[in-house]
Amino acid sequence: MAAAEALPRAISDEDAAAGLAYPKLKDIRAISTMLAAEVIKAAAAEGLKIGKEAAVHLAAGDEALMRWIQSRMFVPTYASLAYKPQRGTVE
Repeated sequence: MAAAEALPRAISDEDAAAGLAYPKLKDIRAISTMLAAEVIKAAAAEGLKIGKEAAVHLAAGDEALMRWIQSRMFVPTYASLAYKPQRGTVE
């Protein structure tokens, strides 16, 4: 429920004026971080177990919690499938 209540707050005034129901995909990482933080805060407020690390970062404040969440997010990095010779090398 916390994520569903927080999602509309992630829509910018400009996007809302354009009639968008959801935030833009380019903002997905920031929005996902915010939603995760809201879910953790709601779980803690309801007395649910949130885990030691989450509790420590929650107690340190919103910024610390968001940095902690971001540090645990998957970051896709892909190796190139095409051969690209390095500059300055002799073939």
